[in-house]
Amino acid sequence: MRVIALAGRDELTPEEASAVGAAAQAAGVILLPTDTLYGLGADPFSPAGLAAIFRLKGRDPHKPLPVLIAGPEFVSRFAAGVPAAWRALMARFWPGPLTLLFPALPGLPAGIRSASGKVALRVPGSALCRAVVRAAGGSLTGTSANAAGAGGTGDPGAALRALAGEIAVFVDGGTLPPSAPSTLLDVDAAGVVTQLRPGAVAAGDWRRVV
Repeated sequence: MRVIALAGRDELTPEEASAVGAAAQAAGVILLPTDTLYGLGADPFSPAGLAAIFRLKGRDPHKPLPVLIAGPEFVSRFAAGVPAAWRALMARFWPGPLTLLFPALPGLPAGIRSASGKVALRVPGSALCRAVVRAAGGSLTGTSANAAGAGGTGDPGAALRALAGEIAVFVDGGTLPPSAPSTLLDVDAAGVVTQLRPGAVAAGDWRRVV
């Protein structure tokens, strides 16, 4: 396991960025700090990388993984379109702890595409997290670093202990401040927004935008 110690920094050196990119290209799993909790990142287009995440977490493979992207410009890699309600929410809360369900492009791997044809995307609020995601090619899975059914953590040591398998790269950003997970929203064909998971963006705040 390659350890990249970044406490106090929010950028990677060229050599560190290269290590992250190489791990992602080789279907490796990256343990990284997000703006909420420690997460498990793999190339979302890599079946082997996605399978490794499901195996590490003991997660139901029919429960797709959310995706972190380095910026809104990467939405088009995954989404067939941007619902009107999402444009205002993206402008207000991205980068930040808000995950939005988009209509998925045909052909996305089943590990990130739901049975209903949606993909969950987020631009994280942490500059360090965005730097890691960009080094990996602009996108990484963004599921919390814990066994399925357990709570996430901002403690890097606890995150490592919770994982029964091998991590290719561990990006150590130190202990993260306590935080709720990202808020998860869906929207139907009529433009009605539904909160699927409460989180760091309060319902009153996102409702005022839409």
